[in-house]
Order: sequence, then structure tokens, then C-alpha cells
Amino acid sequence: MPDNQQRNEARHLALGAAARGVDFASGAVRLAFVPLRPLSRVGPVRRYATQHATALAASGAVVERRLLDRADQLAEHLIVRAVDSPATDRIVRSVLAAPGVELAITRVLESELLDATTVRFLQSEEIEQVIERIAHGPELRAAVAAQSAGLADMVAEEVRGRSTAADETAERLARSMIPRRWRHAPPAGAAGT
Repeated sequence: MPDNQQRNEARHLALGAAARGVDFASGAVRLAFVPLRPLSRVGPVRRYATQHATALAASGAVVERRLLDRADQLAEHLIVRAVDSPATDRIVRSVLAAPGVELAITRVLESELLDATTVRFLQSEEIEQVIERIAHGPELRAAVAAQSAGLADMVAEEVRGRSTAADETAERLARSMIPRRWRHAPPAGAAGT
């Protein structure tokens, strides 16, 4: 039974032969599994076969990479189409409407596994880095500055209102202590008295 390396070489050889349009791909695959020892005595044949087999295998490796890349692109495209499909929405709605789903979700939310996972998450170094980034980020400073300015304006307005009310109260109290006749009379020593 051939090992993985031989299988890979055979696959690459077959892909290379197919990519070049050579109709003896099956023969090339069989040749890859044939021990080359008997041919080793025939130097020119071996060199010729080795050169062409190596070239076909290299070409096959390139084709395989391209095919795998294309398969990845197609898989991604199919997944995106499936997720965006109205049928997927219907399926999700029907699954979520099933009576067992609510029970399963409740069990997960009440499980010790979720509690342990949450504790591990909160104790992780990554979350500390996120919190550190948020705490020292310009966005938070700007929000705190805006909130502080708003609070300062509110406090100043309140103090201003209370000061005005206190001034009016003090003035009324002072007027109530001064006799009425003195209130409207010009001050002593003023011109015209």
C-alpha cells in the first residue's frame, strides 16, 4: 500500500497530466507507484521519465492549490448565500419556536459550565487588556469631559439660581429692618438736602 507521500505525488502527477491535457493520466499515476529500480539500469529512460514526472507533479501541485483556493471561494460564496437566504430565516424561526429550544437555552444559561466560562473570561488577560484600552482610550476621556462639562454647567446654573434667591431674601430681610420712611429718603449728606 502506498504511503502519503506517494499518494500526494501520484495525485499531483495525475493533476499535472490532466492540466496539460495528456490523456495518459492513468498511466502516469500507475507509473508513480511502479518502483523505478528496474528502470534504474536504463539511465536515459529513467532521466527522461523522472524529468517529465517531476514537471507533471509540479504542475499538478499548482493545479491542486488553485483548485483548493477555488473550492474555498465557492464554499464561502455558498455559505454567504445560504445565510442570506429567506429559507435560512424560516429555518431559524422554526427552530427557535420549537418548545425544546427554550428549555435547552435555559439549561445552558443555568449551567455551571457557563458560570465557569464567565469567570475564566473575566479573569483572562485579554479582557484586562480590553478594559485597559477602554479606560485609557480617547473616546472615554472625551465622554467623561463632555459629561463633566455638562455637570459643571448644571451645578453653576443651580448655584446661580440659589445665589439670586438668597440675594433677594437678604434684600427683603434688610428692607424689613429699615423703617419705611428711610427707604425713600435721600441719604444723609446728599446734594439737595
